[in-house]
Amino acid sequence: MQTAAGFVRAQVLETIIQLDIPDVLAAGPRTSAELAADKGSNKVLSKSGPEAHTLYRNNSNTAVLRADHPNCMRNLVQAVIMTGKPWLNHLTWAMQKDKSVNGQTGPDTPPRLMAEREFGGQSLWEWQAADPARDKIFNDGMAEIDKSAIYGVIHDHKWGQYKRLVDIGGGYGQFTKSILLNHDVPSAVVFDQPHVVEPARKALADTPLKERIMFSGGSFFDAGTLPAGRDGDAFLLRQILHDWSDKQVIEILKSCRRAMGASSSRLLIVEQGVGNKLLDRICGARQVDIHMMGALNGAERSPQQWQQLLSASGFAFNGVDYVRSPFNIVQALPI
Repeated sequence: MQTAAGFVRAQVLETIIQLDIPDVLAAGPRTSAELAADKGSNKVLSKSGPEAHTLYRNNSNTAVLRADHPNCMRNLVQAVIMTGKPWLNHLTWAMQKDKSVNGQTGPDTPPRLMAEREFGGQSLWEWQAADPARDKIFNDGMAEIDKSAIYGVIHDHKWGQYKRLVDIGGGYGQFTKSILLNHDVPSAVVFDQPHVVEPARKALADTPLKERIMFSGGSFFDAGTLPAGRDGDAFLLRQILHDWSDKQVIEILKSCRRAMGASSSRLLIVEQGVGNKLLDRICGARQVDIHMMGALNGAERSPQQWQQLLSASGFAFNGVDYVRSPFNIVQALPI
């Protein structure tokens, strides 16, 4: 029954963030009645009897939901719930492969995307981009990962061997900034959709790194919009490919390969890998896998699966760098 009622925990977690309760508790312990009064919220927060005088305070889990916490995770938690909860009611429907999709049946039937059914035919990305507030929560959540969960990715890999970092789908550039601050990488390009690039460029305008980081907008499906490869480049795809099907991953990888041209660039894929024990302890790789499958027809992949996809895209698999993180670094060379 605890599993069946698991949705309650997710909803309560989202609600306490939206009511800023962790921020209120940062000032000191409160009773439920005081919390209700502070937030002007429904008396459902209040209790009677002996528990009315119970004091509530932040613990190590709720503290990171404060907006001012150095390892803040509030936007990441909201992004996970926001991009997953609405469409999970359609899980059974999505798994009924014997039913037609858009009038098609058989082995070539396109995947049944729960998110598109929930959002009236829109993809998850279209639904997200249609609301600036949703888009901001997602991008801020990705930036929060950059500040906490990828410490090992930043510090354990030898980034100083590259002359330039090309961060494809790099969002607001938080990861790129961390690399340039901690390693002797001369320059970088952050590549993303134009509506993401502009606020990212403005945010960097008054920092010393503005001379070393360029921003470029386009689509990673279009090699012509990607930065042209140079000798010594590292093309980085971080938490990008798990959003896409195998067919689309090959298209993206081929696009990167064309952009590299004859240069001696390398490819780095930073993903939450199947079999990563730290990821399993945090949230479970299979849960993330279901999330990616249902929302986007994506997947979390094993090294063997990466080897096959890279081989089909003009790359040679060059091993996995296992760092102190839920994320692995898959390495590849152009062939």
